[in-house]
This record gives sequence, structure tokens and C-alpha cells, in this order.
Amino acid sequence: MNTIELFNRKTPGWSVSILRRTVGAVLVMLVGFGLAVSIYVHNFSEDIYSARKEGLEAIISLAYNSINPVLEDAKNGKITIGDARINATEIINQLVYYNQNVANYVFLATYEGYVLVEQPSPETVGTYQMQRKDAYGNQITKLLLEKAKAGGGFVEYYEPKLSGGKPQKKISYVIGLPEIKCYLGTGIYVDDIDESIDQLKQKLLCLGLIIILAVLTLQYYFLRPLLRYQYWLSDVFKNLSENPATVNSVQMPSGFNNADTDQLLTNLRLMLLNFNNHQQSTEKSVEKFRQIAYATNDVIWEWNSESRKTEWAGNIKELIGYEPSGFEAHFEVFEEWIYQDDRKNRRQVLASYFSGIGEFYTAKYRLYNISEKKYNWVLAKGIATFDKNKIPIRFVGSIIVLPEFSRSNNLEIKEEHVRFELSSYQNMRDIVHLTPSFDTDALVIDVKKRLDSELWQGIAVVENNKPVGLVMRDALNFQLSSQYGASLYYGRPIRIIMDDQPLIVDSGCSLEQVAELARNRAQAKQYDLIIVIDNGEYQGTISVMDLLSSITDLRIMLATNANPLTRLPGNLIIEEKLKQALKQDFAALYIDLDNFKAFNDKYGFEMGDRALQLTASILKEIVADYDEKDVFLGHIGGDDFLVLLYNLGHVMEWVERIIAEFDARISGLYSQEDLEREYIMVRDRRGEIQKFPIMGISIAVVDNENHQFTNYLEVSEVAAQLKKKAKMIDGSTWVNNRRGSVI
Repeated sequence: MNTIELFNRKTPGWSVSILRRTVGAVLVMLVGFGLAVSIYVHNFSEDIYSARKEGLEAIISLAYNSINPVLEDAKNGKITIGDARINATEIINQLVYYNQNVANYVFLATYEGYVLVEQPSPETVGTYQMQRKDAYGNQITKLLLEKAKAGGGFVEYYEPKLSGGKPQKKISYVIGLPEIKCYLGTGIYVDDIDESIDQLKQKLLCLGLIIILAVLTLQYYFLRPLLRYQYWLSDVFKNLSENPATVNSVQMPSGFNNADTDQLLTNLRLMLLNFNNHQQSTEKSVEKFRQIAYATNDVIWEWNSESRKTEWAGNIKELIGYEPSGFEAHFEVFEEWIYQDDRKNRRQVLASYFSGIGEFYTAKYRLYNISEKKYNWVLAKGIATFDKNKIPIRFVGSIIVLPEFSRSNNLEIKEEHVRFELSSYQNMRDIVHLTPSFDTDALVIDVKKRLDSELWQGIAVVENNKPVGLVMRDALNFQLSSQYGASLYYGRPIRIIMDDQPLIVDSGCSLEQVAELARNRAQAKQYDLIIVIDNGEYQGTISVMDLLSSITDLRIMLATNANPLTRLPGNLIIEEKLKQALKQDFAALYIDLDNFKAFNDKYGFEMGDRALQLTASILKEIVADYDEKDVFLGHIGGDDFLVLLYNLGHVMEWVERIIAEFDARISGLYSQEDLEREYIMVRDRRGEIQKFPIMGISIAVVDNENHQFTNYLEVSEVAAQLKKKAKMIDGSTWVNNRRGSVI
């Protein structure tokens, strides 16, 4: 059957096909529009309800704060529950707020079901309301009480706004006040929300129907000739796919004969000829590539941004133990193939290469072979082709096993035996990831391509290498997925849709400080990347999950190395801190208690522990008045403590406060008799009774302002000499290493 006969045979059924397609298009558009309206209305409703609920929570929070002093007095036994209820009632009766120009109030009731405050219905005050029900039989008071005792929350029920009126939907928020055995709450009517949503639905449906009808009418009127032409071309290409030789016998049906269609057929025949030649050349190149790959030990790989797929040479099976699919691979590998500890370093190497550092990508890591059930060290190499915006569009390279390196580093990989390195988790500088950044003028489409191709969670936006914004991949995709998102933003600079108020922290900040800042962010930003800077310039980012993981590791390390009595870091951490301090200005305060052993012998070990806990408590109270990153506290052991200061201007203030606080509070551990005579009587090692003064405190201050130390042991040696000088002086005192002076 030739093409003309095929066309003529199907022409009578053309109107039926158009009708089916039109009906199908209408149904698809109606279903799609209905889903879109449903999702939009649902989100709109959720947003409004959330806003109202947040308002109720804020009102109750204010009310709770206003009566909190009363609750504290009741909790501490300063007043009775009855008096506390009276005081709380007086305060709550004064609270009023407005919603849609309507006054709303806070209510207060006891756990027993008696109303204490109900301003709209004063006649109910003092009455028993446990059996109160709404229009649908829901026991309102019991629901409120259960929610309050469970920790607080929202309760929905139906009540008329006015006596005898139609029941309306109402939302109340309540919290429990266990101190006075009451619950506190407030509520608002939300019938206006449902009315607004119904009106919005009607308007959207009417508008949608009008648009759909207009689109279908215009489409049918203007595109019908083009659709007929496309239908003919579809049949032609189908026949060509089955038998390319028919290209010379293709003829145009009546009504389409003109110079343009003749030129189309000529170009079609020329295209097919060129395609055949290109296919033969490609087959030869592929065969040559395959022969080269099998002749070497290298696994050749290629990735391109269009397909987001990686292709490997056939010997990939020898490397990992099976034939993988390359879809969604992360360039030369899937990250789950790589040993966990090596993934971060490989990412850093990739980011450095994509940032223009180095001519080639070269990374060394351990790769798992599933058939051998072991990790092998490999060397991955690659070179990328970038577009004008420095986004990789093609990436090719090789992977080769390093057998000698694997044998010399044949460590059995067991996660539970990997030692946590303290020096890697001190501040943000040690855990930051070097992630890509874009200038503020970069186009949205280029940023999206980079995020999609390299699978980054987000990127920073910089201006003169100073971060000014953040773009998260999920947030960007959500914004572009709206009806006009892509067409509206693709060609515009990224600064118009970036988050211009991201969390930016200094690289010297501690992990705990940054975690606290991250927790205080808005709910929508809780899992956004954290940008790290050094001297104002962009260094990289860190995810919330990586930050929390680092903090968890740090806490485990601290727990296993902390002094069990004072919970202060022990010698392992002190040693690392001293090593790090040598790289900057520091002052080390070595603290020792005078006559501690005599006190311990006289009053016993329990009182001795209390003296050590008192000393630790004094240090912790003082450190609370300073920036956390400027101070470190440690317990060397026994009655020896260490304070590291990174601001030399604070030394004098610290030693004076320590001595003053210690001398003022240590007397609380002695008996009145010993205090009056100002010494204690204790047997020495020879069994003879000796007099020992009230405990004092000696502080040896070692700083590097005028002396450079080569290692931390030198610091300890100087401190030991200074402490000997200090202990030769009666009472609490401190000395420093500047001429060995005594204060």
C-alpha cells in the first residue's frame, strides 16, 4: 500500500479522530483544572486556618505569661491554689482582643468543670459545665479538658454566635495549668473562612470553564489544517521507519501540492541520507571505543546533562560486581558505592574542580564490589565540558583500581571502630562543605541546571564573594512548578527569587551556637542550608543534618571524656584544646585548691567532692557572662582545673572574680568552730596533729603574648613552676609568666 492510498483510506475517519481528541482534551483539561482548583483551595484553606490558629496560640501565650508569676508562687507554695485561682481570675478578666472587629476573650475553668472566667457569659461563672454540649452532641468541656491535660491543643465544635442562632464552627485553643488545676483557653468563630472558600471555588470554576471553552474553540479553528498536515506526516514517517527506501515514492495528497511541500520532501530525503552516513560512522567509533576500553584496566565513563545518565564501559562489572543502570548517577559513580567516610572528600574535590581549581578532576576513594564483598581503593579522573555559564554539560573520564594502595591500606572497614577525631569537630570551619555559588546576576535557568545536574541541596548567591542570599533546590522547583513559574522566572536573575535573609555564620562559631541559631529560624527555613563565612567572605555551606550529626558525635566524645563529677571536659579534650590554642593568642589559667587534701581528710570524700563541684560551678557561672567561643573550661583531675581564654584582655577580670567568688563561698563547707579559729586540725602522714588554714585557690596564668610555645607540654611545665610559687604564698593568689610576677 502506497502513502496516497493509506492517506485516502484514513481521511474519512478524520472527523471522528478529531472529535475523540477534542473530547479527550476537554476531559483532561477539566480534570486537571479541577485538581488544580482543589489543591489551591485546600492550600488556601490550610493557610487561613493556620494563621488563625497561630493567632490563638499567641493570645494564650500572652495570657499565660501574664499569670506566670501567680503560677510560680503557687508552684513554690507561697500561696494556696485557691488564692492563685483568684489572682489568675482577676488578671484574665482584663484580657480582651479583637477578631474581625468582634471582641474575643480568654476563658479559665477548673479541672473539676467549674467556670472561673467567661466574659461573654458572666452568668456561667462559678457554674458546673462538665455536661456542656454543642449542637451535634459533642461534650465541649470534656474535650477541652482532655486536650489541656494532654499538653494543649485545638478543639473544634459548633455553637451559635447569638442565643437561639444557627450553630457556627468554632476553634478553641487550650493549655493546662497543673499548678492551679485549671485550663486556660480562647476561641474564635471561623464560619467566614468556609464562606470565603465557597465563593472562591465558584469564581475559579466559572473562570476555568470560560478559559477552557475559549482555548478549545481557538485551537479547533486555527489548528485544524495543521493537524491534518501533521497526520499525513505521521503516516509518512511511520512508513519510512519500516522501509526507508519509500522516501522516493512519497507524494503529497491533493490540496497540499506547493513549492514548500516539495522542498520538505527534498530535505527529508537528504536528511535520511546524512543520517545513514552518520550512523555508519558512529558504529565504527563505538566499536573502536569498546576495543580500547577492554584493552586497558580503566573503566571509561561518560555523563551528560541532557539525559542525566552515566554510561560505563563493559568492564564496570569487574569493578563493582554487577551491571548498573546509569540513570541518576552522580557523575562517575552512585554515591552509595563509595565508603561513607570518603564521600565528603570526593564532594569537596568535585566542588573545587567545578569552581575552576585544577585542569582535571582527580579523586581517590574506596569503592564497594558487591561480588567480592569488600572495598577497593580506586582513582577516578575526569574532564568536563562547560557551557558559557560554567555549568557542566558533559563529563568523561576513567576509574582505575589501585591494587598496591589497597593492600597497603587494607583496613577492615567497621563503622563502630572508626575513632572520632576531636580536631575535626570544633567549629564550623572544620565541617563546612565547599558548595557552588552564583553571582546575583546569574539566570534562574542556569542555577536550576546546576542544581539538577550536580544534585546539590542548595547554593549560595554571592556578590564580590560575600554571600547575600540562598537558593534551595526544592524551594526553587516549587516556585517554578506553578502555572507561569518557568516562563516568568527562567530568563531573570536569581536575585529576584533568592532568600535574601539566609542564616550566615562565621567559621569560628561553635557547633552549639549555630544549632541554636538554626533552631530559632522560621519553620519554613528549618532545613535550609547554613552559609559559612570567614572574614566576611563565602567559605561554603553545611546542612542541618550534617550539623546535627557532628554535634551528636561531639556530645558522645564529650560524654566519654568528661569528668564524671563536674561534667567538665577531661584531659583528652584539654590536650586538643591546648594544641589548637598554640595557633592563636591565648591565656591558660591553671587552677589548684590549697589545703584541699587536709579538708578532704577532715570532712570526708563527700565534702571534698562538694568543694570540687563548687569550684566548677563558680567557673561555669563566670563563663556565662562571656562569649562562648572566647572561653574553654576543663577539669584536669583532682583539685586541678583549667580555663583557656582567647581574649587576653579578660585575664585580670577572670582571676579576680574566681578568687573573690571562691573565698566568699568556700566557708560554707566548714563548720562554725573551724571558721572561728580560721584553721582545721588534721593528722599528717606521720600521725602528728597539724594546723591547716581554710582552703584558698592558686592560679597560674600562662600566656603567649611575649613567649611562643612550640608544644602544649611547654605550657604545662611553665604552669607547674608558677603554681609552686603561688602555693608558697598564704591565701588565694595568682601568678603569671611575665617575669614570673606574683599578684
